[in-house]
Amino acid sequence: MKEYDYSLDAIKGFSCILMIVAHIPIYFNGNERVFQIIASLAPVLFFAVSGVTTTFQARRKSFLSLFSFYVLFAVIGFSYNLMWRPDVQAFSVMDVPQIITLGVLSVFLLEKYLKPALVVYLLLPLLLFSVHYFIGNHLPDFPLKSMLFTETIGFTYFPWIFAFVAGVFAYRCSNKMNLILALGAALLLGIFSYGGLHEADFIKYNMSVKYFLLSLFVLFGAFFIFRRKRSYSPSNLILYFGQHSFLFLFTHLFFILTFDRLGLGSLHIVLMWGLVFGCTYVAMRILLWLNRYIDPYLNHPVPWVIIVLAVVAIPVLISNAELVILSEAALGILFSLNYKKLSSLMPANPSPRDRAALQEVIHEKKLNYKLISTYRTQLMGLAMLWVMLYHSTFDVSSVPVLGQLKAYGYGGVDIFLLVSGLGLYYAYRKNVGIATFYKRRLLRILPTYLPVVLIFCLLYWALGEMSFTDVILNLTTLSFWLGLDSRFDWYVPSLLVLYLLTPLFMYFFSVKNKVITAAAAALIGLLFSVVLSGTSLSYLLIFTIRIPIFFVGVLIGYLIEKKQAISQLNLLVYTGMLLLGVVLLVATQKYMTDYIWSYGLWWYPFILMTLPLSLFVSGLLQWIAGRGWSRFWFISFCGTHSLEIYLVHERMLTIGTDLRQGLEWSVNDPVLNLICVLLTLGLASLLKTAVTGLSARVKPGKRFMEQEKRLPQTDTASPS
Repeated sequence: MKEYDYSLDAIKGFSCILMIVAHIPIYFNGNERVFQIIASLAPVLFFAVSGVTTTFQARRKSFLSLFSFYVLFAVIGFSYNLMWRPDVQAFSVMDVPQIITLGVLSVFLLEKYLKPALVVYLLLPLLLFSVHYFIGNHLPDFPLKSMLFTETIGFTYFPWIFAFVAGVFAYRCSNKMNLILALGAALLLGIFSYGGLHEADFIKYNMSVKYFLLSLFVLFGAFFIFRRKRSYSPSNLILYFGQHSFLFLFTHLFFILTFDRLGLGSLHIVLMWGLVFGCTYVAMRILLWLNRYIDPYLNHPVPWVIIVLAVVAIPVLISNAELVILSEAALGILFSLNYKKLSSLMPANPSPRDRAALQEVIHEKKLNYKLISTYRTQLMGLAMLWVMLYHSTFDVSSVPVLGQLKAYGYGGVDIFLLVSGLGLYYAYRKNVGIATFYKRRLLRILPTYLPVVLIFCLLYWALGEMSFTDVILNLTTLSFWLGLDSRFDWYVPSLLVLYLLTPLFMYFFSVKNKVITAAAAALIGLLFSVVLSGTSLSYLLIFTIRIPIFFVGVLIGYLIEKKQAISQLNLLVYTGMLLLGVVLLVATQKYMTDYIWSYGLWWYPFILMTLPLSLFVSGLLQWIAGRGWSRFWFISFCGTHSLEIYLVHERMLTIGTDLRQGLEWSVNDPVLNLICVLLTLGLASLLKTAVTGLSARVKPGKRFMEQEKRLPQTDTASPS
């Protein structure tokens, strides 16, 4: 077994000590400024070691597992940002946790799938800095530019990812090479500095050539020094800080900010360093001891959902800066003590049983209808994300592809209805009786739907934005059918009517030609749509035009049961339907804008597009699953929580927008939407957990329970 390499912990520990020097809010002048400049390079060493440890993870973890963890790592890591900037503006700046997320994922993809030669890891830092230096500063503004290219503050992808890949090279190359590179960087720094040095040369965020060379000198020099040492004592204080560097990040900053507010900045700087150093060490010891009593409670996702919600909600709800700092410091320290617990909750590689269950689909080379059923949860998740993009309030119209995806995001509802029809076919085929069929449908939706409608409608009523009569009409779903402006939604009322019609449809479907029956039901829906177009009832078109897609879903369920193959002709027809639908979609929105709403023109193209789109996306998921990514954790989460997300997301956007206007928050649209998405996902998880728990306590009749046990969970009530 390979001996543990303590040099990486030592480098991190050294960077921790540098952080104390860099973060104490005293500005040096003259020669003393050198200390602060060198100390500001602590993140370079921290990122370099993160790049190295990522190569170890690439050998044993899946990308899905790592991606899931580091997305949450970045979000909860905003607690660190908020300690520096205790207001919502902190969400618009990337700091250490966020750039670590991007760096780790980048190195993981390189190492896992490209396996580049060692020299590539040496050339990449030069390339990344060149993109920043020669291109980044000359680009016009565009969405996410502040994440990619440095502006005035914050870490950005270019150039800071250089430290992650340079770290990999420094760890893998010979130590003599580290010495040569460190000396070479120092020599070049001396040459570039011959004409004199300026303060702007050493502002780390807007990285200059001189700062980049200084970074390389410190990085390769540190690896040379610490790798040269053959052995370390396990009790070494630098190792201790390195092994708990994430906890150090939050703890030392808390003491620095506390001492600054207590007016201790007048102390001699060396005393301040020693005071922060000593307090941080003692506090870390105490916190690690106390955490033994806390960590058993963090083995479940719910506490982590609460932590995520708290990190995001605190700066929104609390205006007192000191209270925000204190709260976020507590959350950050809790996270830094237990982040490995969170990592253990992430989806692992598929088990042998999971792989065996997928083999039939994965090894099936031809496209088939069963893929829609196999990946129906993932389809629902992708459709939900598409609808969330459509409902979002930030402008991406100038971004190629993304702008079009957002504009047509309402098409996610059609995918939900197709999958719902497919599920209902299997549910009804169990011959449980119409009464039981209706009971099961209502129990799928109403325990989640009614409490959410009640809470939000009562809130609107209390604020004077809705009458009590409207509250009742929303609870009964009549608000949609009456065309009220105060209606809560249209999807669930429409779905309940489709549930009501399903037994009648299935009666004819079971005794008549299946294709003709589905076509007749679709035609009836289209006739209703034509009659309603341009009238005062045209608000119903959002439902009637979707009727054909629902019953096509039922037909697909039948074709799957009969193991109907997809011929080359079918495939050609479906491709033509998709292309024709796209052409009609673009044409109607470009040339018929005056009739889109009153005639429902923007919904008709999805009658052609939904089945081919679902089929081809399922085929893509099958292709990905065949390459080992078979869990699809995030989109599966969105799929299983799609009803809850649908009910909460748009309301959170409305409330967030109203609060921003009422309280005059200077929060831009992307940040506001990110906050609302995070809150929505957290609330959706809590809502589903609560409803599931309460439902388990309710004891239905014995006969119903026996029928439930015999029936698979095949249908879905997921919305658009």
